[in-house]
Amino acid sequence: MAMLNFERKYRVRGGTLLGGDLFDFWVGPFYVGFFGVLGLFFTLLGTGLIVWGAALGPTWNVWQINIAPPDLKYGLALAPLREGGLWQIITFCAVGSFSCWALREVEICRKLGMGYHVPFAFSVAIFAYVTLVVVRPFLMGAWGHGFPYGILSHLDWVSNVGYQYLHFHYNPAHMLGVTFFFTTTFALSLHGSLILSSTNPPKGEVVKTPSTRTPSSATRSATRSARSASIASACSSPSRRGSGAPSASSSAARSGPAAGPNGGAGG
Repeated sequence: MAMLNFERKYRVRGGTLLGGDLFDFWVGPFYVGFFGVLGLFFTLLGTGLIVWGAALGPTWNVWQINIAPPDLKYGLALAPLREGGLWQIITFCAVGSFSCWALREVEICRKLGMGYHVPFAFSVAIFAYVTLVVVRPFLMGAWGHGFPYGILSHLDWVSNVGYQYLHFHYNPAHMLGVTFFFTTTFALSLHGSLILSSTNPPKGEVVKTPSTRTPSSATRSATRSARSASIASACSSPSRRGSGAPSASSSAARSGPAAGPNGGAGG
């Protein structure tokens, strides 16, 4: 992918949180960074463990593959791999990968000189995941309270938790929270697509940055000077001087009545 004309300004060294300049480079349009490399490691390791867990299971049906958490009897201890240990390692890899992605976004924001609202918004989704697989099981005393990794098994877990807590998913506060969560995600995607569509120009054209759309201070000063010179020239033109000077007839007409009381023309 070709580099847009304004990207060269931001693809500069610096702004990293860890690693210095070691991984401070770009691959096409994607920034790498230390957290990009570390996040890629967690992603590949976690994905490989999911495939291994599926191979240990009874089926390769993508709908029925299930990586279950440990049994409640293990509490907060490490479980054997085939009895929930895979779930524990995959969860650790997932938290690490998501966190690295957010920190990589922080580094990109530092390079662009913008606020941290993008990684903050993404961190809300990370917090929701961590709450269900780390915080809640820890507070309840067993990793077995986390949700399983699978499509149908996860839906079963959601349904069972809802029944355990008296139709929790019919709670209006929960429904509003989920609605706002997905609505915010949809709104952010629309926002991002609008920015990309407005800054990505057609082939052969350059991106219209604020500096190319807004006149510079020198241009504004030149425009004001030209406008002032035009007004001054119009005020000092002969036609305007002639129209502004009093005529001889009007002067005589005004002086005539003034001499009348002395017996002159006013009689």
